[in-house]
Amino acid sequence: MTMLAVLVLSLAGCQWGASPPAPKLIVVGIDGLGVGMLERLAKDNRAPNLTGLAREGVFTQLQNIQPVISPVVWASIATGKRPKKHGVDGWYSETDGSQRIVDARDIKVRRYWEILDERGVKCNTFAWLSLFPVIPGKGVTVASDYLWDRNLINDVDSTSILTGEELKYAISPVDLAKPLLAQRLPVQDGRDSPLGYQFPITPLEDHPMLRDQWTISAAVAVQARAPADVVSLYVKGIDELSHVFLPFTDAAFRAAVERDPRMYARSTASIPGVSLPWQGETITLEQSQLAARVVDDYAAWLDGALAPVLALRGPETNVIIVSDHGMLLEQVETAPNGDAGVPRPEHDPIATLILAGPAFKKAGHVASPSVIDVTPTILHLLGQPVPSDMDGRVLTEVLAAGTPVQTVPTYETSPRALPEVPHHENDAEMERLRALGYTQ
Repeated sequence: MTMLAVLVLSLAGCQWGASPPAPKLIVVGIDGLGVGMLERLAKDNRAPNLTGLAREGVFTQLQNIQPVISPVVWASIATGKRPKKHGVDGWYSETDGSQRIVDARDIKVRRYWEILDERGVKCNTFAWLSLFPVIPGKGVTVASDYLWDRNLINDVDSTSILTGEELKYAISPVDLAKPLLAQRLPVQDGRDSPLGYQFPITPLEDHPMLRDQWTISAAVAVQARAPADVVSLYVKGIDELSHVFLPFTDAAFRAAVERDPRMYARSTASIPGVSLPWQGETITLEQSQLAARVVDDYAAWLDGALAPVLALRGPETNVIIVSDHGMLLEQVETAPNGDAGVPRPEHDPIATLILAGPAFKKAGHVASPSVIDVTPTILHLLGQPVPSDMDGRVLTEVLAAGTPVQTVPTYETSPRALPEVPHHENDAEMERLRALGYTQ
């Protein structure tokens, strides 16, 4: 029996109770996690896992690059380079006269897990933005094209996914596709959870809870049976729900709805192409107050959901929690029809960084860290030279040991081993991005 066959059979029976070998590094990307949100949750002890890491190590604001658009920033985080070098400048790419969402083919340089893999450091990577098409390596790579598939998430009996040849571009090794289905959270379990009240009011076709939970459980299950030195995963729910429900956290807006419930119906009817809960309808104060809870409740749930990932830690494991931005509200004084406008969610350019583990100083101070500093720091933590052509730097001021930073000119000495991929249909995902207000 081959090693791959053993891995597949093991994953098929993998349960939370397994005791996976500890990785050297865990990286969790949390889209939309702002410093203010985490501080707010900490006051009520609603995020004990993340705030525990923050107290243990370094918790700081993270400076951003422009434009503050998710695929641009996550490419910068994963490459240590600015957009001019990594090649991503927005959500869409034009190839052969057709438009598609930016993917790995548009990133001109290696990301940290690609560099580490080429240098013999095994990496398991899950759902990172623009991960498709996956590059086969020593570890396991699963793109969001699999873990976010609506058919798979909402139908526990479904095994339909990218068909035939396309599946190998979403998962490596491809044989993991069916075993990973066992890690899904059944939709009914989600409805019975403390977040169950959100399912009827979210305008999304599927709730991000199910995607984020599957990403987390897949990462833990794979590490239990195919341990890697580095485990990386990306979760998106806070950002998605913020784009829809953040306006309801504004007290003045809720007071205006209380005074005139019809105001929301008139204002939202004047916002074309944006999907909002109860858009164009009269809403009650109770509905408004319920919607105000969605984002923080989800963030608190996510903190608990991440516990199994953090439980992978051993005495020598370091953890990096990073976001691409926070969220804020842009006040809209009046809608086009003259009514008070619905506050507009926007990206706060200040991101969040938590560094914890034996390599980092407790409560260390870091001088103006940037999103482009994450990858150089990761490479140094793993004992690898940092290339001089990276724009970021190693955050040496928060490292417990003063190990000198070794450098090399570049890792881009040969083309990246990207597979040739036929046209990839993602029209549904493009429409979802437009509905959430990410793109026009």
